[in-house]
Amino acid sequence: MDYGIFREARKSKGLTLQALADKIGKHNPYIADMEAGKRDLRISNIEKICEALDLEIIIRKKTMKTLETYNDYEVKAEIITAGLM
Repeated sequence: MDYGIFREARKSKGLTLQALADKIGKHNPYIADMEAGKRDLRISNIEKICEALDLEIIIRKKTMKTLETYNDYEVKAEIITAGLM
């Protein structure tokens, strides 16, 4: 997933990396690595980031079987605030 959408939303809200990290209970390097595409995220952390940035998240199952890992999901975040669409 391209996490650049999170950087765009963070900046549009005037949040620093540290401010977003504080909102989701993570360290600054976690956010920087995520935005740079150096880190894969758990769905629970994607949900926290979306909540902190007022984003809507759509999660689609890849298969109908019981899913246990992140790789079993297709995740797409869409900006719904701040006129960024």
